[in-house]
Amino acid sequence: LPLLSTLSPQKTILTAAASCNQQKIKSRLNYLNKIHQIIVETKHQQQQLLTLGIPETKIKLIYPPVNLATFTYLPPPKNKPFTILYASCPTRYADFEKRGLYLLIETAKQLPSIQFILLWRHGAYQDILAILNKQNIQNIKIINEIIIDMNQYYAQTHCTIIPYTTQDDFLKMIPNSAIESLAAGKPVLASTKTEIAEIITTEQSGIPFEPTSTSLIDAITQLQKQYKNYQKK
Repeated sequence: LPLLSTLSPQKTILTAAASCNQQKIKSRLNYLNKIHQIIVETKHQQQQLLTLGIPETKIKLIYPPVNLATFTYLPPPKNKPFTILYASCPTRYADFEKRGLYLLIETAKQLPSIQFILLWRHGAYQDILAILNKQNIQNIKIINEIIIDMNQYYAQTHCTIIPYTTQDDFLKMIPNSAIESLAAGKPVLASTKTEIAEIITTEQSGIPFEPTSTSLIDAITQLQKQYKNYQKK
């Protein structure tokens, strides 16, 4: 950011990896109109810029990439419960609601036969433990460490979930864990508040759900019943 004023906008390509609110974009319109090209990773970001009058020729949509040499399909272990992985956990207690932690907890209470694995990254770890202990949730397992080989974790599960409850400025519409999961041959359950939900619906490689426990339970049930079909996609 400090270097922007020293660079020629006409020779600059801006890569926008995260969303932000319309008003913030609007305050930077003079600069954005001068820039050579803006690369966004979701249709939502693209539409924001178009709505504010940025020419379509200036905008290029490139979805987040994944290394297909790193993620490969490994079947989940036999004789284990249906296991759902959440690998985009929050690091702040204030983000528990919008990242769907309470939605997962409510769903887990109603589906005791389903195993949930949450990959944590240290922040707010004691907060999530306190909630699970207070409510005596037995089917949510927290892994609180830096994961070197994510492919091994996708291998231990049947699918990955993105349970966001809102379209927040700082939530990735197409989280990396969802793309990695697909590359590892595991279907995705995605809230309709994400953009990956549209992709998995089109490709039939997962199931979208409204961010309510009722809708999520229906999606999990459907995925279990037709798992082989979704997994092949």
